[in-house]
Amino acid sequence: MVGPKGQAALVDGILNPDYRILEMYRHSQQSENHAHVTVETGQTAIPAASEQPFDVNGQTRGYELPEGADLNAWLELVHELMVVCDVGNAVIPIWPTAAKCLSDISFMRVVVDTPKGDHNLGTGPDFALQNSRANYWRIELGGTYVRHPRWGTYLRRAHLDRIGGLAHVRNAVQPAKVLEFGDLVYLQLTDHPETALTTECEEKRRALEAVMAPIVAPRRPQEPTDASSGVA
Repeated sequence: MVGPKGQAALVDGILNPDYRILEMYRHSQQSENHAHVTVETGQTAIPAASEQPFDVNGQTRGYELPEGADLNAWLELVHELMVVCDVGNAVIPIWPTAAKCLSDISFMRVVVDTPKGDHNLGTGPDFALQNSRANYWRIELGGTYVRHPRWGTYLRRAHLDRIGGLAHVRNAVQPAKVLEFGDLVYLQLTDHPETALTTECEEKRRALEAVMAPIVAPRRPQEPTDASSGVA
C-alpha cells in the first residue's frame, strides 16, 4: 500500500471479510533493508470462535543497521503495538537467520534439517514441536493456553496468576527486563537482542519454560513421543 491513498486502502482491506491476509510492505533501495508486517484478519484461517481470533506478526533484520539506529527503538514500537492490539499472548524470538525467524513466528513444524539447513528450526530443543502444539490448540491460544516462551514474552496478568504470580516468575527466571503495561506484562530474558543467542539466555528460557508449563500449549492427543520422525 503506497501513496497518499495507501492508508485508506489498507483500512478498507482490513475491514473487508473477503480477505484473509493483508501485507504492508516497505523497503529502501537496498534489497536487504526492509520492514515487513503481516496482519491476518482471521476470517478464513482462524475460527471466529477462537479466544483470540486474530494474528499479527512481523519481522525485522537487526544486522547492518545504519549508524545511529538501534533495535531497542523497534522493540519500543512492538510494545506499543501489543498494547494497542490488546494481545492475549505474544513472543519475540531471535534467530541467526531470517528464515529461522520466519519459521518460528509462522508456527513452522518441520523438525529435521533441510539440505540448506536454514529453512527450519533445526534439531535442537523442541521448538518445532512447541509450534505444532500451538497450531493444534490455536482456538484456545492467547487465553487458556499461550505460546512457549522466547527471548521476549508477553503474558496477561491472568496467565501469571496461574503460574504463581509475577514475583515468582522474577525469582525463578531472573529476567533482565520486566515491563508492565496494565494487564499486559513483558518479560525479556537479556538486556539486548545481541545476547539472545547466548548460553545465559537459553538457561533463562528453559527456566521460564518450566515455570510456564501449566499454561503453554500442551501435548496433542496421540502425540508421537519421538519428534525425530520428520514433522511433529
